[in-house]
Amino acid sequence: MIQAFGPLVALWTMRFEAKHSFFKRVVRKLSNFKNALLFLSVKHQMMMVYQLHHEATHKPSLCVSKVSSVSVDVLHDYLRVAIQHTFPSQTCAQLSNAISCHGTKYVVGMILVYGSTGGLPDFVEILQIVILQNNVSFIEKAQYAWYNEHLRSFQLEDAGNVLLLEQQELGDVYPLTVYTIGGKRMLH
Repeated sequence: MIQAFGPLVALWTMRFEAKHSFFKRVVRKLSNFKNALLFLSVKHQMMMVYQLHHEATHKPSLCVSKVSSVSVDVLHDYLRVAIQHTFPSQTCAQLSNAISCHGTKYVVGMILVYGSTGGLPDFVEILQIVILQNNVSFIEKAQYAWYNEHLRSFQLEDAGNVLLLEQQELGDVYPLTVYTIGGKRMLH
């Protein structure tokens, strides 16, 4: 089906149904049918404000479940070179495979956007997550990307060069996951 119609997300109605169920529940509970659109939009905005405020007050800015502290000298050459290029005086690094930063979870193998070339986004794959001087950095491998019109997805191939990027350098902080179709790595 994916090869015939593209990603099934375009045909998926579950998110609409979930949002619609909220509105149906509010109308049933409060039995207010006067100017229902205004009433529902105000209730929805109040719910969103409550959730955003609640999340911001209870989530730490950085949450790391498992971290390893190692000397920079014992790391693989590509890791050592990437760290010493950005932080020349750094002798010790904290490495992790998964972190949560400001509520966004990053895991090794995910894809991030770090810029654009010719109107198309530049992608990198997370090889290792590094915490240096209390800042989150990602050791990443650059990816070549081609847009596939039929699948409405990007096809990725390794470019080979390794980069060390801090979170503030990313074009978008939302991580993406790769899926495979016919041996090709695709990104929607």
